[in-house]
Amino acid sequence: MRIIQKNTYTKLGAFITAAMLLFGVMFTPDTSTGASAYENSDYADQYDEFLYVLGESESGNNYSAVSGQYLGRWQIGSLGLQEIGFLDASGNWTDLAASFGITSRETFLESEEGQDYAVLASHKRILYYAENMGITSYIDTEVSGVKMTLSGMIASAHSLGVGGLKKLITNGTSGNAGNDATALKYMNLCGGYDIEQTLQNTPVQTTALTTVTTTTTTWTETTTVQTTTSFTSTQTTASETTISSLTTELKPPSYINVIPSSDTPYAGEMFNLYIESDNAESYHILITAPDGTETEYLLSGSVIGMVLSMTGVYKISVTGYNAAGESYAEPIYVAVSRKIIVNEENIGDANDDGVVDITDAGIILQYYSCSAAGVPMKTDGKFVKDYADANGDGELDIYDASLVLSYYSKKAAGLEVSWKDILPAA
Repeated sequence: MRIIQKNTYTKLGAFITAAMLLFGVMFTPDTSTGASAYENSDYADQYDEFLYVLGESESGNNYSAVSGQYLGRWQIGSLGLQEIGFLDASGNWTDLAASFGITSRETFLESEEGQDYAVLASHKRILYYAENMGITSYIDTEVSGVKMTLSGMIASAHSLGVGGLKKLITNGTSGNAGNDATALKYMNLCGGYDIEQTLQNTPVQTTALTTVTTTTTTWTETTTVQTTTSFTSTQTTASETTISSLTTELKPPSYINVIPSSDTPYAGEMFNLYIESDNAESYHILITAPDGTETEYLLSGSVIGMVLSMTGVYKISVTGYNAAGESYAEPIYVAVSRKIIVNEENIGDANDDGVVDITDAGIILQYYSCSAAGVPMKTDGKFVKDYADANGDGELDIYDASLVLSYYSKKAAGLEVSWKDILPAA
């Protein structure tokens, strides 16, 4: 009898246990991150969890979030979209993007599947660049007091860029303290997640590298960008190519040289930047105006022309890219001024006191001697170089001083004289 009772209790207990488990399955809240919109795409590792934490910091996990040029749940910028093949060199949405129903910013923000693809493709490229640039050798070491793991490295580079992360590691700063703080926060917050299997083994579709034959791109304004150079490019449709299949011999650009057509251009006049590199395929140009306004350009050639309309000092930062990584040029600074109109009344008046005399000639000679010695001229008074350039040839030298002295001597002798009498006929 006790045996029968024991069996009965055993069966009853098993039934209750099963019922409780079923109840728990039915009513336990869904704690999945929803990190991927792909069907049957559960990752074998912790990439879902990693994406959730990163997305929470980037946008509060909001697929519709917009912050300037940065879009979606993971705030991917235009350069990132270009690198994964969603945008071409001219900023147009590609066939690859269209395969996800994306043809505009709005449709990108509406496409969870497209954004999920974009973030995975972006992180695979980050890993490829990091391996190529030697950054992965710093995994398990401390970067500014934070231990870097694989997932922390990916998150940090997602915020700072691979080149910026390398500068942070090797120089202690990328050049921007605010960006460094965010990168280190991400390195710590997103560190320690197992994401290697996904990044190493999950295939993604990528467009073939674009071969651009243009050498010149012209922009008409810093706020309204128009390309006037035609170019030809070779593109293939999306293919099943993984990042790891890119050639391992390709290296990031080893140098980027930026040469301005003038260090002191005039406001409202065309200004050119000439960019040199050993193997960069495209450039990101960030121009910071005197008032702090930033304008970005994507350049696939070697020359860019623009009109700088504000007076003051502009900061120009250039990053060069190829499939293996990126390199940063040292920022250059350009002082933009209003063009001074030189007329009959102020030619030769170097100190702009309303009189052309021996003092002006002395100032011109002082400027010339300082320039020849490679030292700046020190003066307590006003100096207008455009007025001092008596013959208007763009050079300030002994000849300009002699012209001023000739003009002054005739005036001092009481003669009627004009600059037309002094200056040589054109």
